[in-house]
Amino acid sequence: MGPLIGIAHHTSIARGTYSSEWGTPPEIVEVVRTAFGCIDYDLASSEEHNRIVKAGIYFTKKDPLKNVNNLAPGMIYCNPPGPSELVLHFWVQWQVCVSLCGWQGAFLLFNIDHWRMLPRPTFHTKALLLRRRLRFVGAKHQANFSSMLFFAGAKAPTGWGHVVDF
Repeated sequence: MGPLIGIAHHTSIARGTYSSEWGTPPEIVEVVRTAFGCIDYDLASSEEHNRIVKAGIYFTKKDPLKNVNNLAPGMIYCNPPGPSELVLHFWVQWQVCVSLCGWQGAFLLFNIDHWRMLPRPTFHTKALLLRRRLRFVGAKHQANFSSMLFFAGAKAPTGWGHVVDF
């Protein structure tokens, strides 16, 4: 198993159920909306998945975010697609929006395997280690480990798991 392929992806590849397309569970969208009030931008979405997230503007594989300076500051959300290289790419984009541009944001990681490979945030954030594994929309199985939800610019909600201050 290579360093950028986590246990969850390795297992799903072996089962033949791997897919890099999954959507945010509606209950997590509600947690994010409660914390921030709205979702202005979604870094990695599709028309189908934006029906749940309801971001004002969303970016897709075909139409990715190219220049954050062309956008008004706002709340940016990201539930990145796999594989791990893409997770890292979107993590860096999210950090630029939050740390350099001063936006608020939430970033959902499919599982702890992804977190282990990411560079530590360069700004103050809180990570919510969710108490239970999530069923992602369109995923063939749940994550092997609990998911994590990072918050920048808003208080992490209580009652969903353990909050870690970075």
